[in-house]
Amino acid sequence: MTRVPLAFPQHLLRFFDVLHPGQATGPAFVISAAYRVTGPVDEESLRLAVTELTGRHDALRATLHGGDGMPWQEIHEPGAGRFEVIDLTGGDPDELLDGLDARDHPGNRSPLLWVYYAKLAPADGVLALVAHHSAADAWSMDLLVRDLATCYAARIDGAPAPPVAASTYADFAVDDQARRDSPRSAQALDYWAAKLADVDGTSLPSDRPRELKDDGIRAQLRFGIDSTLAGRLAAAARQARCSPFMIHLTAYLLTLRELTGATDLTVPTLTSGRGRPELDETVGFFLNALLLRTDLSGVKSLGDALAQVRKTCLDAYRNELPILRLLEEVPDAGLLLADDSFVLMPFQHIPLGRRQPRPFGPAATYVSFDRRPGSRPHGVAVPLDGLWTIDERPGGLLTGKISYAPALFDAATLAAHADTYLRQLDAIAAG
Repeated sequence: MTRVPLAFPQHLLRFFDVLHPGQATGPAFVISAAYRVTGPVDEESLRLAVTELTGRHDALRATLHGGDGMPWQEIHEPGAGRFEVIDLTGGDPDELLDGLDARDHPGNRSPLLWVYYAKLAPADGVLALVAHHSAADAWSMDLLVRDLATCYAARIDGAPAPPVAASTYADFAVDDQARRDSPRSAQALDYWAAKLADVDGTSLPSDRPRELKDDGIRAQLRFGIDSTLAGRLAAAARQARCSPFMIHLTAYLLTLRELTGATDLTVPTLTSGRGRPELDETVGFFLNALLLRTDLSGVKSLGDALAQVRKTCLDAYRNELPILRLLEEVPDAGLLLADDSFVLMPFQHIPLGRRQPRPFGPAATYVSFDRRPGSRPHGVAVPLDGLWTIDERPGGLLTGKISYAPALFDAATLAAHADTYLRQLDAIAAG
């Protein structure tokens, strides 16, 4: 076993664990991904491939520890992977995946990845990967399924899998601390101190005030964005020289303005937190948060709103720092996040992997499994009041997903908020 300092993203988890005890490090704080596998699968080779996978990525074997003084992560030695075969003949994959999300997946015992293969028929199944969120993010899940396919194919062929072409998460953690007090960090802190001076939170209106006790389990509402609207939004983004995220954030801010009447709007967003090409292939928890403050008081048109949001985003990206550095050095940011009246629901846009089938060994292929839209009363733990996500797959397929605290929101209220958001998207697409 090896002790390594925590990276800033892991410190962020511990910060949220102070705000919401046991949520960010508890057994329900997981991230999952599912794939439809078509073709025969050798279950024993897949089991061995899972074990090999956990040995190739140190983040999957890292447990977080506090104790006295500086907290650390402990990298455990490789051991047997966690793999389970489930007979789902005649069953419902969506119900199975909901059930897997609701299982306990402890973050204090290595390895932190669970792989399930649900057999629907002899040559048809669903492959589900569930990782404790302290070990992986959405970017990592795509890396993991690709590497699992690599290890599985090597097992079938009887050849060693090629080495992982990436730096380790432990290396990132050590380097992350070394970058803490760089000149660039000092300049960025000056930007944020000015940008967030006297910031006031304006959040999505909830049905009820926050309760003192919160188990952290979030329900989930999903909604679709039709392909015609998605195509019009892509054209609007090109015309305005905006990223898809900027388009969707503008619609969200306009939704907040309509619902609250406020024009000085601050919305947290989650970023990949990677920022350097050498981290693109590294599995681990890299997420960072940015507080995007946009003033829409002088906005007279949708084009003006887009331009203002674009400027907000570009300035924030140029000055991105680990959010904990802001909380240490910019008091107004910390006060905002600690304000019980502020519903902490970040907005994010996630480009997902390609939809074309990819090889899974010599005789099978896999493709992302799309979950059904609709509300789910039991989701996963989120150490936030909620999370508003727009997933985008190549080809422009868009899906909205709102994780929320049932103690704060009714599903019908969020469905109405989503309708307002869709109406704002339609207005942006119309120009």
